[in-house]
Amino acid sequence: MRRPQWKGRLKLFEIYFLHGMEYRNAIKLVGVVEGTLDDWMQEVKRSAAREHSGCGLFPPSRYFHS
Repeated sequence: MRRPQWKGRLKLFEIYFLHGMEYRNAIKLVGVVEGTLDDWMQEVKRSAAREHSGCGLFPPSRYFHS
């Protein structure tokens, strides 16, 4: 998705999900409050699941154990 409101969510995806940054440090770096970060995490997970379900990568356990 290339919507402007996803800019912070993309940053979250990169630092938390791809680079494995610790949760508290991710909050500071993204610059949002904890509740907002939690909401964004759920949105990122749902979006990634939608994208991966179409190509057989979701759920990951099914992909890796087939």
